[in-house]
Amino acid sequence: MYYIGIDLGGTKIFAGVVSSEGKVIKKMMVLTHRHRPWEEIGDEIVNCTKNVVKSAGLKLSDIKGIGIGCPGAISRDRETIFIAPNLHWKNVPFRKYLYSKINIPVRLENDVNLGTLGVSYFGEGKGVSSLIGIFVGTGIGAGIIINGDLHIGYNGTAAEFGHMVIDIDGYKCGCGNRGCWETLASRIAINRKIDEYIEKEGKNNEVSRLFSRMKNKGKAMIEGYKMGLDVVVEAVDESSKFIGIGLGNIMTMFNPEMIALGGGIIDDLGEFMIPIIKKTVKKYAITGSTKGVKVVHTSLGSDAIMLGAAALAMKG
Repeated sequence: MYYIGIDLGGTKIFAGVVSSEGKVIKKMMVLTHRHRPWEEIGDEIVNCTKNVVKSAGLKLSDIKGIGIGCPGAISRDRETIFIAPNLHWKNVPFRKYLYSKINIPVRLENDVNLGTLGVSYFGEGKGVSSLIGIFVGTGIGAGIIINGDLHIGYNGTAAEFGHMVIDIDGYKCGCGNRGCWETLASRIAINRKIDEYIEKEGKNNEVSRLFSRMKNKGKAMIEGYKMGLDVVVEAVDESSKFIGIGLGNIMTMFNPEMIALGGGIIDDLGEFMIPIIKKTVKKYAITGSTKGVKVVHTSLGSDAIMLGAAALAMKG
């Protein structure tokens, strides 16, 4: 049997044909062009689905279901996208629209919830009874798996750990609060520290030259860390410590069997960050809560959400 997993982002749409064993048969990427009407983006997903199925040498009739990971809050019945800030959407009846266009069962879920489901079905969390996924990128997203099922909460918005308030007098967050975890422990935090340094020191220094020469900031961070540039090392290490503090709190509250780390920042800098994160978790979690709990870097990488979306479709 074959399923479609869709990772809908503010910049790109990833679509993959996935077998029931979790093998990615074919995948494809198109640009979102997020300033278009939502219906046009829905049509783009339909077209992308048809194209990736054709490229895989299959027919639409071979596809048993479609799962879609969306970057935003979704209604508890998983019919409507309440709000997706990066797409500028509010109250979009996305599932019904897509089903009307392609006539294949469609299921919607928050993207990071699906990243966690992907780890549970096809990654390091397979067979794990309780799993929390933490994905660190521009912000911090999370998902909770209990007894193999996603925990979405009473209103469907559970696991917004990135918006735990750590410092009430801290930096302003995109959600409107101050001092949220993701303002201290994500790409936003690392970039802010480096940008402030460059603004203060000017362009005639090694850090400025590195970041102006390398257009990809993620690769520049890796290079700067390996070079031992003080501000880069400080920014990454500080973010790692704040991630560890947040995970310590989560460990105390949930005591899961496993915490899986992913997202662009972890994928880029995990070899430097994870030892610091693990050390900090043990310092801030309540005594005994870390015993036997595994903290792992998922190997699914950028396929995690797409695979989780396919797993959602498999669940029917």
